[in-house]
Amino acid sequence: MTKTEMEFLEELQTSYPKISSKKLELYLNISLVKIKNYLNTDMGKITLINNYKTAIIVAIDNEINLADKKNISTIKEGNISITYRENSSKLSSEVKALLPRPFVKLMG
Repeated sequence: MTKTEMEFLEELQTSYPKISSKKLELYLNISLVKIKNYLNTDMGKITLINNYKTAIIVAIDNEINLADKKNISTIKEGNISITYRENSSKLSSEVKALLPRPFVKLMG
């Protein structure tokens, strides 16, 4: 792990003190992969962290909030109905708004 990644994880740890550093590292990696796939790029982790820190923080926050709710689609109790997003493998519109448009790669 590079110095930039470790500093970023320490920053995340202060924002989320109740979550273990291993889980935060996992959420960081998941978020980086999702952003990398969305952008259709081969950027490294450090470049992504340096360029899209805010989007990564929002993506990590989404991962943390959805951690217990990934397999739940709808809960009904009396007159109250709660529906969670089913597909957590995609980035939220909040994160996409913080990122540039995906890069187009030409074949040939």
